[in-house]
Amino acid sequence: MAGEVDPRATWLNSGVDLTEVAERAGNSMEVLLSRYTECIDGRQEIANRKIEELVLVREYE
Repeated sequence: MAGEVDPRATWLNSGVDLTEVAERAGNSMEVLLSRYTECIDGRQEIANRKIEELVLVREYE
């Protein structure tokens, strides 16, 4: 339907793990990667931030 947002795109943009989105949507990883690439572009920056936060926490423990 016109104007509706695809929940898969919303989930991916929200940072839900690719495998979780694929399972819930009944899609394969290949489908997600081929159709929703724009939703996962830029995720490297988010991943880097999470890793840095984790390293900092462990350094101060």
